[in-house]
Amino acid sequence: MWRLTRRGKTEHLRIDPVLTTNEGEVARIWALEGEGILIRSEWDVAGAVQAGQLIHLLPDYSLPDANVVALLGHRYGRAARTTSFLKMLHESLTPVPWRQV
Repeated sequence: MWRLTRRGKTEHLRIDPVLTTNEGEVARIWALEGEGILIRSEWDVAGAVQAGQLIHLLPDYSLPDANVVALLGHRYGRAARTTSFLKMLHESLTPVPWRQV
């Protein structure tokens, strides 16, 4: 079941695939080899799209967000190195690097 959003309305599309995998790299390779279409994270296929190896089929539709999440314990507070790492990570992902041309 694929969930796509267009103009604020979510649509569910039931697919009946011939090939399936739970390994993202395998799915990406299949698409690059012309074996079908796929839904992948934007960052994972950005290079192939920019190189013309893959195309964005439904540009009017968007996918659910797949945020980068840091799971942190709060029992003893946050170490300075953890805070520094989170700051560096945030800065390296803002603006979104794979959208930069």
